[in-house]
Amino acid sequence: MSPDSDNKSTNLSFGTITPLDSGIYEIIAYPDMEIKSGHIQEIMDFLKQQPDEEDFGILINRKHSYHYAFDAMRRFGTLKMIRAIAVLAENRQSYIRSKTIVGSLSIVSQNSRKIELFRDRNRALKWLKESVNNQSD
Repeated sequence: MSPDSDNKSTNLSFGTITPLDSGIYEIIAYPDMEIKSGHIQEIMDFLKQQPDEEDFGILINRKHSYHYAFDAMRRFGTLKMIRAIAVLAENRQSYIRSKTIVGSLSIVSQNSRKIELFRDRNRALKWLKESVNNQSD
């Protein structure tokens, strides 16, 4: 993990993670990546290093085309530390591809309210903030 030049984003082996708000992080995978279980461990390690935060909301920005290995999807969908996942797919092609991922993550997480698909960034961020702040165990 290395901080980006703007001192906000952190480069991981598969993409970047950027803090957006308290407990809210944006993940952007590099183009044509296959997200594997080891990449999910990188995300977990990064989140565990964040001071004073235990519950997280993740904005997955689908600006690049990539895919998940099944074991990575299963692991990501069941992480207790991640309270909500908003998938942002602003263009039509990305939105159509993301529907399958969101459906699979919903099934794997066994909580269909944990993940939502959005085409509008502001709506995605609003939902994430509400989800992280309002959920309880």
